[in-house]
Amino acid sequence: MVKVFQRVGGALIFFIGFMIAMVIAVPGFTPAKLIGALGIGSVAIGFAFKDIFQNLLSGILLLISEPFRIGDQIVSGDYEGTVEDIKIRATTIRTYDGRQVVIPNSDLYTSALTVNTAYKQRRLQVAVGIGYEDDIEAAKAEIIKALDKIESVSKKATPSVIATGFGGSSIDLMVRWFIEDGTQANKVASIHQVIVGIKNSLDAAGVNIPFPIRTIDLSDPSVNAIVNKMNEQQDIVDVNKTVAE
Repeated sequence: MVKVFQRVGGALIFFIGFMIAMVIAVPGFTPAKLIGALGIGSVAIGFAFKDIFQNLLSGILLLISEPFRIGDQIVSGDYEGTVEDIKIRATTIRTYDGRQVVIPNSDLYTSALTVNTAYKQRRLQVAVGIGYEDDIEAAKAEIIKALDKIESVSKKATPSVIATGFGGSSIDLMVRWFIEDGTQANKVASIHQVIVGIKNSLDAAGVNIPFPIRTIDLSDPSVNAIVNKMNEQQDIVDVNKTVAE
């Protein structure tokens, strides 16, 4: 609330200073004349400055309601980063790759906004595939054991491993866990640690993490035709090499 009064007070002082300067610089100028002029052109001014007024009002409402604060990490539209400044007209964020983005406050106030650091805990997840020949419960136990050894995984919430589907070459599992620091840097670091830990644990337990496999049915006539065509082309290449020699 103090910030709101500071911002609004600063704008009011600027306006009063402008009026005093106009009275001194322009003989015969009075605030009444300015108000009269504004009354005549109020419609035109309203259209011309509609976006500016909307951003100013949105900025005041954001400062009062405080859906996010300086230092929070937010996602707005295509932009994600850390809030560096909240002004009456716009909010400035610093993206994770070091760019500065100025977002009009009306966009932040009227559109969906994600605040990644609103709560201390944040849930993360990664997908893992195991072989069809492997025991699902044994694989789950190995994954949970690996998560227990990782420092960034919160001990206040129990991680989970659930089977989500039959993949093209694997049984798909979804691994979910919480971290206590929801910042982007900690999120990326924790995902890396979990992937490495799961890989090492499953390898040590002899659980297969398959890569995509395609099976070709050679009994299909269309496949045989393709294979024969490839063999014919290879024979032509071999003949050309022999003639050249």
